[in-house]
Amino acid sequence: MSQSSSFKDLNVAIIPHPALGDTLIGLRLGWIFRYAGSRVHLYSSSMYSAREYFPWLDTLPDENLNLLDLSPMYDLVIGHVRILPRPGELAARYLQLDNIAYLKSKNSKDGFELGKRSTFVRGRSYPGASRVICLDSKAGLSMVQWIDQYAHEVFGLDCPDPVPVHGISNQEPPSAKAVIFPTSALAKKNYSLRGWLWLANRLTKNGWLVDFVCLPKEQIDIQNACANFAVRSFPDIKELMDYLLDCAVVISNDSGGGHLASLMGKKTFTITRRKEDFSWRPGFNELNCVLAPLIGLRLFGCRVWRPFVPIWRIPARLGKAPDKSSAH
Repeated sequence: MSQSSSFKDLNVAIIPHPALGDTLIGLRLGWIFRYAGSRVHLYSSSMYSAREYFPWLDTLPDENLNLLDLSPMYDLVIGHVRILPRPGELAARYLQLDNIAYLKSKNSKDGFELGKRSTFVRGRSYPGASRVICLDSKAGLSMVQWIDQYAHEVFGLDCPDPVPVHGISNQEPPSAKAVIFPTSALAKKNYSLRGWLWLANRLTKNGWLVDFVCLPKEQIDIQNACANFAVRSFPDIKELMDYLLDCAVVISNDSGGGHLASLMGKKTFTITRRKEDFSWRPGFNELNCVLAPLIGLRLFGCRVWRPFVPIWRIPARLGKAPDKSSAH
């Protein structure tokens, strides 16, 4: 029996880290198991609102999860290590549940030795199921490629198809909408707002319809700084996906907006202070470009990177916008 056929009709639960990028990597893993014939449940409160976009799996809220109750419901549970409590008696009980695999995005000191336990699925042992997803941040692989490698190396599963998103066609009409996500979860990763405004004005001159998108708590400040542009925010992922349906390109810092747009098949540009091949770049399609600083500089112990990002490459590569009459 092949590895892939052994997962047909199994009940699999995925519990990703709640950060949007991590959740979408978990979604990719769920699709790999669904492609192999498993019934997949994704526990993610953030994606619950967008569940109609992913009818091939069952999306559930992740509040108040109890692994002692969850384990008997599934043949296999794969969850981010954050679902474990701090090392102690309860954590030890969780680690004894042998149908649960624990993942971390990267190496960190959290008190758990993931590589020293096996995971069992219907009596079959998978000794490498609990591990770090990204084994080598210098290897040049994206996190999408790393999760594909994890599924192949540990479970023997391969999935050539992209994650299906309901209602999105590969033959979308041309659009003149460009969307900028100017913020991220960490301020030190953000490109300068002055730089974003330069880009927005340049794209507008080339015929693009430019909007800014940010969190609701950021909207007033961003709108005050970007008075000539629409600044939008959305209460949940579903409404954000609805909005992104007819955009042509998403430009962002290293943040979840770029991953979501990439998942939806959009062209993306990601600005990072890291290298162009950093592992957390958007990687769900082939239309993703990363802009990193051309040189590195330190002043008074601080890294200076924003002035050296070749942001001018974005309008140069996009060129003139499609006919606005075809945009919604």
